[in-house]
Amino acid sequence: RRTLLRAPRRIEGAPAHPAPTGPVAARRPSRGPEPPAGSNFPRVGRSIVSVSGPVRMALAVYSVWYWALGFAWMSLVLVPATISRIFGWLWMRVPFVQRPMGITPRLNGTRFRITYDPGYRPEIPCAYAQNHVNLFDAHTACAAIRNPFCGLMNAWQMRVPIYGWLMWLTHGIPVPPRPLERARRLPAAFRDRAARGISILTFPEAHRTPDGRVHAFKRGVTQLARDAGLPIVPIAVRGMYRVMRKGSLLVRPGGVVHVWVGPHIATEGLDKRDMQALTRALEAMVRAFVEDGIVPDPADYWPPRATATDANVTE
Repeated sequence: RRTLLRAPRRIEGAPAHPAPTGPVAARRPSRGPEPPAGSNFPRVGRSIVSVSGPVRMALAVYSVWYWALGFAWMSLVLVPATISRIFGWLWMRVPFVQRPMGITPRLNGTRFRITYDPGYRPEIPCAYAQNHVNLFDAHTACAAIRNPFCGLMNAWQMRVPIYGWLMWLTHGIPVPPRPLERARRLPAAFRDRAARGISILTFPEAHRTPDGRVHAFKRGVTQLARDAGLPIVPIAVRGMYRVMRKGSLLVRPGGVVHVWVGPHIATEGLDKRDMQALTRALEAMVRAFVEDGIVPDPADYWPPRATATDANVTE
């Protein structure tokens, strides 16, 4: 089910926090306030999958079954992915590779509710900036993204059977462990994918969230997108932390996952200060959706509005 909603809009079951706006939102602390009791968002430090005894054993058995089913399903996707790679048929990617990959979480009973910003333009390649939750993040992106894309991932993930093969077949970009090697290879890889008309999925937090919250975005993704001539699109995922969390392979069945796909934001001509401001704005937009359940209005976050404090600093 895909919907097109105009912001601002609160998703069902979200806590009644006000929507952050303007530069104030961009400066909002990374962890944010505790949600009220009974809210749809887990409290910091509380383990959603922290269960014991027979329940944990049942989850373990279920998870083994689900992982086997998931990898079996992904192995079927290898066929169209291979054909698309050999013949260079990007038109095959969305209907025959990405959409089937997006079915993987649905095999668990997970239901997606996807909201697209009116400024989202799938016909234009871009760099996606998504919050990092668990091992299903790429599958969630496959369910939401409407144009051919590849992933930016740690180099070791390319060696994972089936999953890593799929990443290679879809022109995935491995991130080298050494900083100097990253600085040399990543800009060229971004420019290459942009020239091919392939979007790039990134996770600016760099690591999966340990508590379900959105953590600080790093500026590197914004800079790589600018240097490659790609606009950037925020993607916010809310509810996936209840399905699975970092540090555990236990999977909980069912649940509703809300996804917001933001507008294309131009990066051309941004200087260092602008890139830092855009990175903070992307982080604030994603946090508003994930932690507060609010479909953000991008105009409240970017371009930044001048404040009295900023004016005093300028003077």
